[in-house]
Amino acid sequence: MTIAQEKRELRREMLKARAAIPAEQCERAKSNIAAQLFSDADVKSAIEEKKPIAVYLSMPEELSLDEFIVEALRKGVRLAAPRWNGERYSFVPLCLMPDGVELNVVTGHFHVREPVALGEEDLVQPAVVILPGLAFSKNGARLGFGGGYYDRLLAELPNEASTIAVAYPCQVVQDLPTEPHDRSFKKLLIASI
Repeated sequence: MTIAQEKRELRREMLKARAAIPAEQCERAKSNIAAQLFSDADVKSAIEEKKPIAVYLSMPEELSLDEFIVEALRKGVRLAAPRWNGERYSFVPLCLMPDGVELNVVTGHFHVREPVALGEEDLVQPAVVILPGLAFSKNGARLGFGGGYYDRLLAELPNEASTIAVAYPCQVVQDLPTEPHDRSFKKLLIASI
């Protein structure tokens, strides 16, 4: 079996395991992750120092960070999300739309949601980057969609940025059939389900 075939098989297994989680447990997991993120030392420090936090806007199959994002925005936290402009990533401000629930996002490449540009300047490099993924290994490798589309973002981050990965327990594996991306995450938060 080739590495590509292994990755496809692992994706199928992960999606099957993810789909088997009851809806009410998924909702509890989102609340749990939001609470964990707000209590994380790096996130708390960034909020206190008013430094921007970047979030990876996941696909429907991945663990949603919407509860954390909406809560954070309502608390006045400066949030941004990466947006590919054809040459590089820029961090576009996230905001709540007039209804106070919807975010200024559209569906971009590989069905990953991306923020709509608001005519504002891009934010400075974030202090903390938070990303869910289809699967993570304990040694820092990540398995997602799009051939490492967002892994290019990780490689561009400044060394001082703290990277936090979040996943369901069924999406954390010992090893992945791929090389770790150029910049591994520093923390792994696992949702309680």
